[in-house]
Amino acid sequence: PSATERGKSFGEPQLADIRAEWGWVRKGIEEMLGDNEYLGIIPEDVFVACKTGAAHLWITEEGFVVTTGETDMVNGERIFLVWLAWAHKKGGNEAVRWFEFFEDQAREAGFTKFEVRTKYPKLGDYLQQELGFELVTANFGRRISGRT
Repeated sequence: PSATERGKSFGEPQLADIRAEWGWVRKGIEEMLGDNEYLGIIPEDVFVACKTGAAHLWITEEGFVVTTGETDMVNGERIFLVWLAWAHKKGGNEAVRWFEFFEDQAREAGFTKFEVRTKYPKLGDYLQQELGFELVTANFGRRISGRT
């Protein structure tokens, strides 16, 4: 059984095996995908990314975070990206609560930049006002409809 299923109590996020946590993590991913058609992924994409080491699953009692790394094509800078973040209870800024922990993980792994992408303006406001993030870019998307 997973750490969450066992009711294990722990403080900071724990690096976890996606296979052991898949039952509840998949449900969280499906919930996020239902809220955001622009993510363009399926739960199995996350599973494979974590299984192959391209991404990492971190769990807490509150939920999970999936992180990955990117390299800026122009300047080669290594970017630590919070790819997905999900919490059992919504609106509690659980992922943001662990910002310092994840910043330490990123620093130790050699990343020089930390990114969070979100469609939620209130989270963006919080990141800017409380954690010193700056708005780098905003992506706006619209599906192209067929002509009738």
